[in-house]
Amino acid sequence: MMLDAATANRFHEKFNFKLTQAYGIIEIGLPCIDDPALPFSAGCVGRPSRNYELRLADVDAGCGRILLRGGGMFSGYFSPFERRGDGLEWFDTGDIGSIADDGRLRIVGRAKQVIIFAGMKVFPGEVENVIRSFPGVADAILYGELDPRHGEMPVADVVLHGGGGDASLKYALRRHCYAHLESYKVPKEIHFIAELEKTLSGKTRKSKNK
Repeated sequence: MMLDAATANRFHEKFNFKLTQAYGIIEIGLPCIDDPALPFSAGCVGRPSRNYELRLADVDAGCGRILLRGGGMFSGYFSPFERRGDGLEWFDTGDIGSIADDGRLRIVGRAKQVIIFAGMKVFPGEVENVIRSFPGVADAILYGELDPRHGEMPVADVVLHGGGGDASLKYALRRHCYAHLESYKVPKEIHFIAELEKTLSGKTRKSKNK
């Protein structure tokens, strides 16, 4: 899960210590670490280190699949074992990202979690960070539900500090989303729930949590 700005700010206020984000992958190591001297930005993990190369594939609206290669890349998977030859191939991380004007990599989500709404790509991580920045929100996930007209419909499950939530709060939250996102990315439905379902490893399960 990407660290949102609201959580980072609360951490800084409480401990007087600035958090720095990084991008690590078991198969390739730690290709990116953000510069702590630069302003915090949700999902921004810095520029690739000197030992790595990075490029984006299948770019759409500035976002594409993150491909990496470098000295720390693995040789292959044990089962089934697939050698990576001379090590010059690009490793497809399965993540979606964009390159900011200052050259830093921004992670926006996983390729398999992209929601296609009326032919437009919606990246859950981007929308979730906006929802989490709304006062009173503890956590949130965005997922797609099948829709006969649009293919998929973005739906959000939201956990509030202290629970609760009513129609007026949903309206205010949607207005907040419209102020920070393109209209097609705004959740068409919002559900307030007690908690998000977790996997055995403690990660939020990216599926319907109701």
